[in-house]
Parts: sequence; structure tokens; C-alpha cells
Amino acid sequence: MSSSPPGLLPAGWLDELGDFLAIPSVSASPARAGDVARAADWVADKVRALGGQAATHEDGRLVVAEIPGPPGTPVVLVYGHYDVQPPDPLELWESDPFSAEARGEWLYARGVADDKGQLWMQLKAIEELVTGGSLPVTFRVVCDGEEETGGQAIGRFLAEDDEPADACVVFDGWMKRRNRPELVVATRGLVALDVEVHRIGVCQAPTSCSMSEMSSKSKSTPTLYSRSSMNAAMRSRVVSGWKSSLEAPSSRPSLFCLTKIVHASAPRASPMTRVAEINALDADFASSTTATSRA
Repeated sequence: MSSSPPGLLPAGWLDELGDFLAIPSVSASPARAGDVARAADWVADKVRALGGQAATHEDGRLVVAEIPGPPGTPVVLVYGHYDVQPPDPLELWESDPFSAEARGEWLYARGVADDKGQLWMQLKAIEELVTGGSLPVTFRVVCDGEEETGGQAIGRFLAEDDEPADACVVFDGWMKRRNRPELVVATRGLVALDVEVHRIGVCQAPTSCSMSEMSSKSKSTPTLYSRSSMNAAMRSRVVSGWKSSLEAPSSRPSLFCLTKIVHASAPRASPMTRVAEINALDADFASSTTATSRA
């Protein structure tokens, strides 16, 4: 690893992490499937070096391992993921995304903060316990190589696994302040949506404008409102073609874009979201909605 900062970690630690980060395990790219499997082997080999047993499954998209502690001790399940997001656009990187580089106190590489760095830290913590003597608990290490693409390998494992676990540690978060660790006791999942906004008078349909483009051209930033947050006056401005979508009961969330000069549409309505077309709003109406809660 280039320019390793002295004194921050024991000798060799960052070099080991650099070897892990050098594997371009981009799960979104079929061409990188072999690299995802290589990252799985790296994790499995690390566990074996600590005296544990490890096996890869699902064509390298799942690692199941165990480092046994004394009989009768609690079992701690350790989760992390070894796949990473694509590094594009590459021109925005100041260094090779798969060659870790230390600049000052910061380490730059794809996956160093999501989630190879955290997974490596958990394995190093176990290594320190192994080196210091007998383990206080049994560690089960279960991690996957498709977290970034929403794969189901880990879900299938959990559905079929009947081994015990007294606690689970997921080290895939952040600290808002340096030297002030945070303990998150629950997770609630993730909801994503795609919105295409077409600007009448500036963009020629069907060319879409980004939010930033519309803001710079119209001096008005689109605001998205959920169905439940729209008052009667706002609902009355929805064009007739979308009245049924607005009023009909639905388990799907719908978002409505309300701005003075913007029409919104969703030619590729996602499974979770539809965007309603809205008539142009008068200035006085737009100002009357400023206190309305926003989605």
C-alpha cells in the first residue's frame, strides 16, 4: 500500500487491508464475479488462519465460518459484506480506487468504508483475542458478496440455518464524530425511487431535466409531496388524468411534484412509486403550501 502513515496501526496491518481492498469485487458487474469469489476466499482464508473453519457458497457470494471458543460460551454472529460499489466515474478519483493510498490520516480506496474496512476490523479484533489467549465467545462469521446489489444469498442462509446465536454484530455504519463510537441497536431497511422530471418551456419533451438543471433555469426547486401530506388545495391542482391515482386507496407510496412551472411524469413507473403530472401553479398557491409537511 502506498504512503502508509507511520504510527497509526501496527506494522503490516494496512498492507493486509490493502491486499483485501485491491480485489475489485464489484457485485453489480457480471465480469467481476470471479473477483467477488476471490474476496470470499480472502475472508475464508483469514478465518482459517485464526484457527477456524470456513466455506464459501453460492458461487462465492456467501461465506460461512466459525472460530470456536470454549464449550458453553455464548455465540456471536459477525456480519459484513465483501462486495463493493462500482468506482465510476474513474476520472473523479485522485488515485487508483483498488490501490489503497494513505493521504494524511485518511485512507482512500473503494470499499475501505463500505464494507471491507469494517469487515477487516472485525476479523482483526478476533485475531487480537486469539493472539491474547482463549476466546471468550464462539464467533460465527457469515458475510456475503452481493449486499450492494440486494442479493438473496444471505436471506436463504438465514432461512435454512438453525445454529444458535446469542448476539449479532453488524459493523456497516459510521461515526458522526471522531473518537466517539456509536452503537446502533436496530436497522429499518432502505427505500429507493427514481423520478424523471420534464420541464415545459426549457426542456423539449421527452428530454428530461435534472433537479439541479431545473433549479438553475427556473429559479424554482421542485418539491416532492407524499399523498398523505397534500391538503385539499394541493389535491385540486392534480390534473384529471391522475385523480384516480391520488384518491384510490393504495399500498404503494405516490409522490407528487408541485412547482410553479414544472410538469412531472414517470414513463417508467417503478414498482414502488408513481409521479403525478401537476398543472402549473399560481404564485399565490405556491406560497400557501410552504408550511405543508414535505416527504
